[in-house]
Amino acid sequence: MVPRMSYLVSQTRDVVEYFRDAAPPMSAFQGSSIWFEANGRPLQWHLPFGLLRDLLCGYGPEADADLPWALTVHFRGFPSDVLLPCDNEMSVESYFMHSLKQATFLRMGSTKVVMALPEAQQTQIWTSITQSTCILASSSYREATRELQLDGGVDASALRHLPLRVHLDNVPAIQMPIAPLQDGASSK
Repeated sequence: MVPRMSYLVSQTRDVVEYFRDAAPPMSAFQGSSIWFEANGRPLQWHLPFGLLRDLLCGYGPEADADLPWALTVHFRGFPSDVLLPCDNEMSVESYFMHSLKQATFLRMGSTKVVMALPEAQQTQIWTSITQSTCILASSSYREATRELQLDGGVDASALRHLPLRVHLDNVPAIQMPIAPLQDGASSK
C-alpha cells in the first residue's frame, strides 16, 4: 500500500524488485525511464500519491469502491512531452524540500527555520512522508517538524500568510498567499 503523502518515485525500487523477472535491473535505469499511468494518463511524479488519486478518481465513497487503484508501470517510452523528467528519488526529495521552504517563507517571511534544520531532521521528515500510512499521526513526522508547527516554535501572531496550493485536474496549480484571520477580525 502506498501512503497518500508519499510519491510514486519513492516506490520505484519496490516496483522494479517485484517485476525483477520481467524488468531490467534497477542499475540499468537512467533518469526518467520508469513512469506510471492510470487509465491511460501518465502520473506526475512531483505530486503526492493521494493527490493524484483524488484528481483522477475523485473522493468519497464512490471513489473508494474503485480500490485498489490499478496502475500501470512502464520501463521505457517515457512521455517527455507530458511529464517532467525525474532523475531519481533524490529529485523528488529536493522538490519536496523546496516546496517546504516555499511554504515556510509564505508563513513566516523567511526560510530560516527550515534552513536551520539539521540534515538528519530533514531526512527524518522525508522518510516519515514516504513510509508512514498516516503521516499526521506519525510521531516521527511530528517530532521532525516540531519547529514548523504552531504548537512548537512558531508564534501564531507571527504568521504572515497561509501557504495554500489548489490542484484541479488538467489545469496548473493555483497558488497565492492568503492572509490569516484573527479571532473575530478581518485579515491582517
